[in-house]
Amino acid sequence: MSNDTLQPVLYGALAIGASRSEPLVVALPLTLLFSLLFVLGVSGNLLTVFVSMKHKQLRRSMVKYHLVSLAAADLTLLLTIPTTVYRSYWEYYPWRMGDTMCRLYFMLRQIAYSATSWTIMIFTTERCYVVCKPIRALLFLRKSRVRRGLALIWFLAIASGIPYAFIYGAVPAFVYDYRKRKTSNFSIVVTTVCELFEPDPSPIYSRLTHFRCFGCFVIPVLLIMLFCGLIVHTICTSRGMPQLQCNPSQSLTYQPTLLRRRTRHQKAVKLLGVVVASFFLCYSPDTIASIMYISISDWNNPTVHYVYTAVKIYLALPLWYLNSALDPLLFSISSRRFRQACREILYCGPAESFLPPVSTVRSQQQSHIMGHAWPHASQGCDTAQSLSPARATEIEKVVPIRKSCETSSKREVSVEHTEDDESVVGGHDGGDRTAVALPADDFVGDATSK
Repeated sequence: MSNDTLQPVLYGALAIGASRSEPLVVALPLTLLFSLLFVLGVSGNLLTVFVSMKHKQLRRSMVKYHLVSLAAADLTLLLTIPTTVYRSYWEYYPWRMGDTMCRLYFMLRQIAYSATSWTIMIFTTERCYVVCKPIRALLFLRKSRVRRGLALIWFLAIASGIPYAFIYGAVPAFVYDYRKRKTSNFSIVVTTVCELFEPDPSPIYSRLTHFRCFGCFVIPVLLIMLFCGLIVHTICTSRGMPQLQCNPSQSLTYQPTLLRRRTRHQKAVKLLGVVVASFFLCYSPDTIASIMYISISDWNNPTVHYVYTAVKIYLALPLWYLNSALDPLLFSISSRRFRQACREILYCGPAESFLPPVSTVRSQQQSHIMGHAWPHASQGCDTAQSLSPARATEIEKVVPIRKSCETSSKREVSVEHTEDDESVVGGHDGGDRTAVALPADDFVGDATSK
């Protein structure tokens, strides 16, 4: 925001148009909002990391690496909230935290930005690969490869943040305070600010901003939308389970299961869409503000300055931090298994104390299915004796066929379902490589091959 009319006179120092602080009616509500985001976001992301590393089922799942990576990126950004509130709303000048803190502040924000974007992109890519190419995913996806991929993401994220430490710093400046000029004749203040000190036209910052906008936002968002579209297309066109070579009457048993699976996947698609939409909406204003900063040349126009301040300070910053605080909440909403794991960790009790065992739920579902097909079949031997001989013979024929179908299906593919198959962060446990054999089960799950 350089003031071109002052630069020739004040050569050797920054010439900036800014205000020392925001009005109390603006600063106080935003400080309360950021404080709430800080408390909820830090506690929620720490809980995500702790649960992912300590809970037995999540610890054995490959998805834990994506959860931990995203939580680490969110924590990195959330830890800059105190500095953001202090600098943006209460005291822009003089800068009191030193040159090192200023450089570290801008570097950490870029690292968190890149790591968040690329983690979501690689997670969506992996889910698309599992759904669209399940057999190849079974052979390709390994925990070691996921770890190496996320390590590469963090290496690139740190590399993208290092240049910011060389173009930002605590530097002397002549600040043209456009708020102070209304109450004082001395509106130019000599002070120290934490700001970009690269001389105009700032070629390094301009290149970094283009990379930030396209490499960390536009391209990842387009790829995420493409992969989500492929996932939706595959789920909508797939028939679910392979047809079993049994009597057609077995469809009465498995049709509700197929419907439940399709419903679960539709929910998962919506939840993944919510995550992507949250990322897009919360990061768009910051991207727009960055483009404005490198595109505007006439900062002497008060209207231009006010518009930029409104977009950057009042809209982009709150939404940016809101996204980091929302991620743990989205995990909890989308995953029943994640909620159970949190209950176990927080209350030191087994998940079964909060939800009925899976075997109980499955037996109830099977009983309900049989009762729906033959209303008297689940009412005991006394009721069966009251049926006509033809009806009783029909039931006796179907029940063995149903058991045979279940046995053969378990040998061919893994069709075991838990209550959490719809979760975005769920997954099959252990090292069973057949867990990835079906796209319908693995849209939200994952293989856990070594």
